[in-house]
This record gives sequence, structure tokens and C-alpha cells, in this order.
Amino acid sequence: MSLKRTVTIFLVLWVPTLLLAEPRSAKVIFEQPDLKGVPGNFFVPSSAVERSKYPSSPPFKLIFWQGNPYQPNGELVPSTWDAKSKTGLNVGADRNAQYSLKSSVPSSTVQIRHGAVAAYLNSADLINSRFRADPTMMITPVIDFPDKNIFPFARPKQKLYQTLKLRVPTAVSQNRPHNLAYVVSDFTFVDRTSGTKITYEVVFFHQDPHTPPLTREGLIRTEVGLFDVNTKTFQVGNPLSPLSPLNEPAKGSALYANLPWREDRRFAFTISAQNFRAALQSLKSKGAFKGSLKPADYALRQWHLNAEMQYDRTPTQLGWSLSDTRIAIVRVR
Repeated sequence: MSLKRTVTIFLVLWVPTLLLAEPRSAKVIFEQPDLKGVPGNFFVPSSAVERSKYPSSPPFKLIFWQGNPYQPNGELVPSTWDAKSKTGLNVGADRNAQYSLKSSVPSSTVQIRHGAVAAYLNSADLINSRFRADPTMMITPVIDFPDKNIFPFARPKQKLYQTLKLRVPTAVSQNRPHNLAYVVSDFTFVDRTSGTKITYEVVFFHQDPHTPPLTREGLIRTEVGLFDVNTKTFQVGNPLSPLSPLNEPAKGSALYANLPWREDRRFAFTISAQNFRAALQSLKSKGAFKGSLKPADYALRQWHLNAEMQYDRTPTQLGWSLSDTRIAIVRVR
């Protein structure tokens, strides 16, 4: 575990926000910390290796929800192959910065070095393994907020803001019907009046070279996802787009893409009480949603980067790197 962490993860001061289109101020609730390597910052809580939870500390960590079929304990091992071409992150000769399913040949990998984290996933590593019953694969950065009373929409002129740098240089889905590769910013909210949980999604990437152009009508029609039975969570969201009624891209932000890219792209957006209210009303109209319809009732409990693949018999691949993540509550004049 890293002994030196940034002291700005949970600031309580209001500071200027420069990426937004008009002058505002922000209460920073998370900044991506400087981590010293994989040990102590990466966990494998898979039930397949007799663990179903991960530790609460450190608050920011990476989770592998499947496991390593080549190791009895499911853990990854230090590796030396050059994963930069798959993730976009160069870790150099730092042996603590890269762990993989296999030590010396290309395989699914996690990288953690200073202010950046990355992962490469190849479903071929799991297809014939004890993990094959779960046709998904994900290594995710996650922040569980220690403060359980973060209410982004407690005041009418407040918005939730996020900015980050992201690369997605590798995405292979073989154009198969059950093969998917996507990267989504996921916020978990809990209704203080009923305990209802919502995953609020902002989609950065979905591999599909043949996707039709986005339309506002199409985004509204598809914004409510399936109810997650395992976590008892309602899902709602849209791609990051000016057409979306559920998010507001900041000036100069990159937008939703359906093809991979190798350069750093800066994503920045806000979610307003109006956006959140529209999501609640959509959930109410399209499902058995019993939560409050007031945005002020929802506490922000968790954020994670949902960089995930779903696969059939044909292998899929996904590689990404993340840095400079910042989450804040902004005040609008």
C-alpha cells in the first residue's frame, strides 16, 4: 500500500473551476491520487476464489471482478511484457507497476504508476477457465466515498462535475451480437428516504463501428437500463453528448466515441438537478421505480469507471488508461 497519498482527495474548500464555460466555483470531493504501484491498491474479490468483498481502505483502488485462472488464489503476478501498446500507459522498468495473468507473455493486465491507472483485458484468458460461467470481464477503478452525506443537488444551483483524461487504444469485439466493449463513468446514488439505489451512467465509449448517429429521441428512448438484480440497483444514463437530457458536456470536452483512440482525451461534464430529475421521471415512467422524485434526496456514495467487456465464444479485447480524474460539486451563478 502506498504510504504517500495526495491530501486533496476530500477537500472542503471552494476553488475555481477552469474547464467550465462560465465562472463557477467547486467543492472538490475527489482527485485521483498518486499511487506507488499495484500492491495494496489492486484487489481480486471474486467469489470464485472465495472472496466476495474488497477492503474499504484505501478509498480509491482497482478491482478485478473475475480472477486469474492460472493461479490457485486468483491473484495476478508481476509481469514484464510491454503492455503500453494495449493500454497507452508506459510504466518503464517499475516491477510494482504492472501485474498480469501471466508473467512474461501478453495477457490481461493491470498497471498503476503515480497518477495513472490502466488495464488490458482479453477474454481469451478466461473462456476455458473456471471463470467462464460469468461472460463478462472488468478491471475497474473505484472510489467509495467515506463521507456518506454528499448530496450534490441539495441546493438548486449546484451541479455534479467530473473531468478526467482517458485513452482507449484497444477495443476488439469481432462484431458478434453478444460481444461488447465499453467505457462508462458510473455514479452510485442512494435515496435517503427509501434506500433506493441508482447507477447514473455517462458513456464515453462503446465499440460499434456501425452505430447510427445519436438523436435526442433515441437517447430518451434508451436511457433506462435493466434493473441489476445482484446489486438491487436501477440504471439510467446516456452517452456524453450535447443531445442528452441527462448530462451537459463542458466547453472543449471530448464526446462519446464508438471507435478506439490512442491520444489522451479530456472529458468534462456536469449533471444538474434538472438532468437528475429527468432521469428520475424516466425511471418512474418506464419501470417499477419506487424512489424519491426529488434530486435533493440522493446521496453520492460511489464512483467507478465501468470499463467492461461482454463476450461469447469469440474473444474480445479492451485496453484503456485513466489519469487526472476530478469530481466536484459546482455552484452556478
